[in-house]
Amino acid sequence: MPMDRNNEGGSRPVPDPPLLTPQALEREVAALKSLFAEQLVALRELLLEMFKGVDKQFAARDVAVNAAFQAAKEAVGEQNKSSAAAIAKSENATTDQIKQIGTQITSNTKTTDDKIDDLKARLGTVEGLLRGVDRSEHRSDRSNQMWIGIIGIAVGAIIAIAAIVFRPSPQITVEPAPVAGTFGAVPIPNK
Repeated sequence: MPMDRNNEGGSRPVPDPPLLTPQALEREVAALKSLFAEQLVALRELLLEMFKGVDKQFAARDVAVNAAFQAAKEAVGEQNKSSAAAIAKSENATTDQIKQIGTQITSNTKTTDDKIDDLKARLGTVEGLLRGVDRSEHRSDRSNQMWIGIIGIAVGAIIAIAAIVFRPSPQITVEPAPVAGTFGAVPIPNK
């Protein structure tokens, strides 16, 4: 570096360092500002790209969640239709079973009524016979025969009623209705 001599006897380097230092400092600060600005721009672009990626992930997630909700909604709708059909089928089977049991009860009642009517007719016949016997025989014989007849009728009536009451009833099996969602045979009672 060349030196310049001044009047005072000293020398000063050319260019003057006090002038060079602020210039160099300004030049370095400007370079740092430029570098910092470039890095900020690059960082901003990087963040924008990252946000775009996150936005895409959220959008994809929203689409997937909406599709899952729609599929679940459709599945529940189909399950409800299936359950409604199974319930209707079960109700129809139960109604049919109730009708069959009602028919069977009506039939049993008619049979019992017929037997009671038959017993009444027989009792009337026996009473008529007893009255006829009453007129033709002595009072003590009539009384004994009447009691024998009454006891016979009573025993016969008791036996007939016991036979009606204690006779084995037809076995009716009622199976539980099919579970919703299954399709099986409708149970029919045994006759």
